[in-house]
Amino acid sequence: MTRAGLIRLALILGALALLEWACRYGFVSREAVIPPTVMLQGAWRALASEETRGEILWTLQNVALSLVLSLIVGTAAGLLLHKATRLRRALDPLLASYYAVPTFVFYPLFIVLFGLNRWPLIAIGFLFAVVAVLINTLDGLARIPRAFVRTAAVMRLTPAQYGVHIILPAAAPWLFTGAKFAVSYSFIGVIAG
Repeated sequence: MTRAGLIRLALILGALALLEWACRYGFVSREAVIPPTVMLQGAWRALASEETRGEILWTLQNVALSLVLSLIVGTAAGLLLHKATRLRRALDPLLASYYAVPTFVFYPLFIVLFGLNRWPLIAIGFLFAVVAVLINTLDGLARIPRAFVRTAAVMRLTPAQYGVHIILPAAAPWLFTGAKFAVSYSFIGVIAG
């Protein structure tokens, strides 16, 4: 661990010890904050509960489903929009302003459509994540160097070879960025829903 990391760790541990001391000796009201050790004991008891573990597993399954769906649909839609330039130009303003729309307003609609089960939560997580994947896929495909495309044409690569040897390596940084965003947005959407 670096010196800066040790300093950060020491500061965090010192702040926790100070908070523990302040809570134990009445400098901080117990109604405002409980001691960190009591918080840790409560968290341990909650995790030991079978019901809590089941709920955590259920939430992780919902996140995984929304993540997989958003990766599949977002990547496929990005590939299709990359080919359909007119449609992409028409949708660019909508994609740029997508996160300005409060997605949670659709939750009651999803409850009506899907019922009171896991699918409204998965739909919210999917809506949060799919656009991040789509936008990053489009960015990655737009940034493939022209020299690569011309070289593939000269070498007469098949579409499969072109995808594996040109598109995937050139667009990989953006595809992985989209996947990284999709993980966080899926968690946010499912947990907040």
